[in-house]
Amino acid sequence: MSSQTVFTPGNLVSVRGREWVVLPTPIEWANEPDLIYVKPLDGSDAEATGILTSVENPQPARFAPPNPELVGSDRSCRFMRDALRFSIRNGAGPFRSFARYAFEPRPYQFTPLLLALRQKTPRLLLADDVGIGKTIETGMIVRELVDRGEIRRFCILCPPCLAEQWRRELYEKFQIDAALVLPNTVAKLERQCAPGESLFKVYPYTIASIDFMKTNSRRNEFVKSAPDLIVFDEAHAVANDLETNAKRQRYSLARDLCADPERAVVLVTATPHSGKDSAFRSLLTLLDPKFADENLYPNDMSGKEHERERRELAKYFIQRRRADVKEFLDNSTPFPECVAKDQEWSLSPKYAELFDRALDYVDALVRNASKDARDQRVRWWTALSLMRSLSSSPAAAVATLNQRSRLAPEDDGEFESLDVINERGRIATLDADANEVEFVSDAALGVDLAKKQDREARKELAELAKLAQEIRGVKNDPKLQKLLETVKALLKDGFRPIVFCRFIPTVDYVAEELRKNLPNDVAIERVSGELPPEERERRVMALEDSEKRVLVCSDCLSEGVNLQELFDAVVHYDLSWNPTRHEQREGRVDRFGQTRRQVRSVTFYCKDNGIDGLVLEILLKKHRAIKKSLGVSVALPTELNALMEAIFNGFRMRRRRTTRESKTLYFPEFEASINEDLRQSAEEYAAKLNEVARAEASERGFLGDLDEELAASAKAAGFVSKDQKLSQTVYAHVATSREASPLQLALAETRRACGNSGDLKSFLLNGLVAAGGKVDEKRKDGVVVVELDKAAVELRDYLPNYDRWNLAFEEPVPSDAEYVSRVHPLATGLADYLLNASLDSTAVDPIARRCGVMRTDAVKEQTTLLLVRRRFTIKSTRKSGEVFTSLAEDVAIVPFEGVPESPRFLDDPEAGERLLDARPSGNAGNEDSVKRRVKRVCDAYEEKLKPRLVELGQSAADALKTSHERVRNALRNDRKIEVEPEAEPDLVGVYVLIPNAT
Repeated sequence: MSSQTVFTPGNLVSVRGREWVVLPTPIEWANEPDLIYVKPLDGSDAEATGILTSVENPQPARFAPPNPELVGSDRSCRFMRDALRFSIRNGAGPFRSFARYAFEPRPYQFTPLLLALRQKTPRLLLADDVGIGKTIETGMIVRELVDRGEIRRFCILCPPCLAEQWRRELYEKFQIDAALVLPNTVAKLERQCAPGESLFKVYPYTIASIDFMKTNSRRNEFVKSAPDLIVFDEAHAVANDLETNAKRQRYSLARDLCADPERAVVLVTATPHSGKDSAFRSLLTLLDPKFADENLYPNDMSGKEHERERRELAKYFIQRRRADVKEFLDNSTPFPECVAKDQEWSLSPKYAELFDRALDYVDALVRNASKDARDQRVRWWTALSLMRSLSSSPAAAVATLNQRSRLAPEDDGEFESLDVINERGRIATLDADANEVEFVSDAALGVDLAKKQDREARKELAELAKLAQEIRGVKNDPKLQKLLETVKALLKDGFRPIVFCRFIPTVDYVAEELRKNLPNDVAIERVSGELPPEERERRVMALEDSEKRVLVCSDCLSEGVNLQELFDAVVHYDLSWNPTRHEQREGRVDRFGQTRRQVRSVTFYCKDNGIDGLVLEILLKKHRAIKKSLGVSVALPTELNALMEAIFNGFRMRRRRTTRESKTLYFPEFEASINEDLRQSAEEYAAKLNEVARAEASERGFLGDLDEELAASAKAAGFVSKDQKLSQTVYAHVATSREASPLQLALAETRRACGNSGDLKSFLLNGLVAAGGKVDEKRKDGVVVVELDKAAVELRDYLPNYDRWNLAFEEPVPSDAEYVSRVHPLATGLADYLLNASLDSTAVDPIARRCGVMRTDAVKEQTTLLLVRRRFTIKSTRKSGEVFTSLAEDVAIVPFEGVPESPRFLDDPEAGERLLDARPSGNAGNEDSVKRRVKRVCDAYEEKLKPRLVELGQSAADALKTSHERVRNALRNDRKIEVEPEAEPDLVGVYVLIPNAT
């Protein structure tokens, strides 16, 4: 190679006895000036490699012209075009990453991407409802920004339990291999770094535990070397509400990361507004400091006078419910219907005795507290813990009664600080969101307060534990009896349930009893927080091969984990004291991708233990009514500790005013009012609550106005106006996205360049049949059964080593099938096989050939189709001024009429595509005449045909630039884009259509 030769993306080179196309250099090799990154022209992306130009001396190359001696059949052109199109990974459409997706996105999932691309520095609060696909939407943004060169590095900050799922989603759906930065992986990663070098510089794509990165030993180094893009998953965890030390540390980290205005930021959460205006505002301020100004952006942005402010916020904020996206751009998305049922159970005499004696103990425990506030809080948390455990299961009750309290040290019986006591009690007893605290405990909390506790109290606890032990088992435990009936009914109806429990002992107890009492053909697994994330996943996936399956788990699986492919029913064995937790549990199966049209939800509650009735009515049913009214979830606007304290104290007050036989606080009249107008229901609810705990409600001033505060907080956030549902708001971006505008045009252009699922299905099934495979499309659920045991041996060399496939081309995907995308091994293997066979002069009767002649009624005079592959160099200027170069490819069919020496090119861009459907209507002639027709075209190519193809290549480059700018919606001087076509396209095929003789 001469010293003047410089290869750029799109060039063809010859080296190692093959032709290669030069690709953009990966980030990790960017500082190697003598290295070019190439892939074989007749190979796949998997064969891409680096070549040192100073060592291997690559030479400029040119794609070989078709050989007129190798003429194929009428189907050759279609197969060649499709094989080329589905082998491309650097698509030429306005969405650069589309060809790399291992799925076909729903049109509504492009809207967040469009919003991100329209910003100079993408910053977005993505708050779509549970089950719509926020992870997919986020991955689309990340993949697109990487492929456009707008970011070189990114980091996903998430709860550690979700890190592996993020890694898998990015790898399987977006072809991104990201490194996990967790306490148990960081040492291995850092061994690959030079002294003083940040791992975030060495590993461009990372997924990190936000709690690990917020620690003092990590945060400063991370902020200093943080990537170009940060994604905060479960972003409500970084809101500045200052409730817990963990949240304060997360917010501090997020604030410092977002302080760089050049850093792209995506906040992902289904609950952006907790009811606290300051917390919601803090999330917006992370995106742009201007939202901190309450004069410019008041808390209440409803009304016509604030339309400008709402529209400005909508540039950064998108929130949609299922109704907003179910029908979108003439595309339907199938979401399941969730059928919910409340299942009551009653205490047996022995269970009632246990409750009664435990309540006596709790009453005395709380009333006899000292004046020390810490002593009072420890006793209160202990009492609450015991009540929760008793309601959960005899096993949880036994564990609680037999354990020492972790709220006080064991050496001297002295209590820790009040803040520590409250936070530990909240973790162990209440159902905080996984990101509100350092971790969520599903272990049972003990009740033995300290060494100084008297002997009589210890004796009473031991007797209670013994009584609880006697209730274990189906014969003695009415709650377990009801669960067994429920699970059997679900299994009989063909459902696969997840049973959610609050405490680890309950998980173990329920799983053990179900194994004893369900048939042997029902597979049962248990998962709880004591297991590491990888073991949790292993146990869940172990159920995949069993038709009848039950998963018993704690709330360690209630957030972020997608289980819709394996399960379709949820049983709330234990009531959650956080209403959003119920929704999160159900969201594991009630989401897009669920194959069942209907999923089930069963909520267990005890009608006579005095606690479940309150939680069900005051928290859970109220939450359901609010979501039904507003369309999305709005978290409780009050601090959960205070709410539960009022309920619990109200329960104790009520109990003291009643006899032992009538101490229940379940109010049947709520059933009649819960489905009425939200305001009327709120008034009745407030009245009942005042009857139960008037003193506590008045003292805190919030319980009677719970519904008013929820509605007010939603209105203040701009979610709804006085008479407006969420789906009508500007934040849903429904109206703007449905216009015949950039999104529709961009989708059409992208699919035209890369093909859609229908094109892929036709190519794959026809190609496999042509290669000797067998295809059965008789299944009613749309699954196609493919058998390849008799397919061509040469094809099977390109495919995974098994012969039978159940394929689905649309989502949701039945459990016994796998989804086929353009990057599925069957699609890539078939495309590579067809292309390589067509270029191999020794191949025997290849399916796709580069030449063809056909007599057909589709033309009135001789018409020739030129199949060309074009490459474009896209140069964009980064914010730093650096020019980023990427490669785009497309496939075009260029038709002309007449003889090749004086061609008349057709102006209709769709004419070539239409002629692909032409069918033969007669003999094309003898072999010599057929070859002469093709050779005549090849001989005229350089002088008569190539100039027009070069012109069309430049027009395509201009159109590609325009489509990119249209998606951007504005030209920016600091983000200019230039698109240049390769000097000449590859002439891949020549196909001559001749008319029937008149």
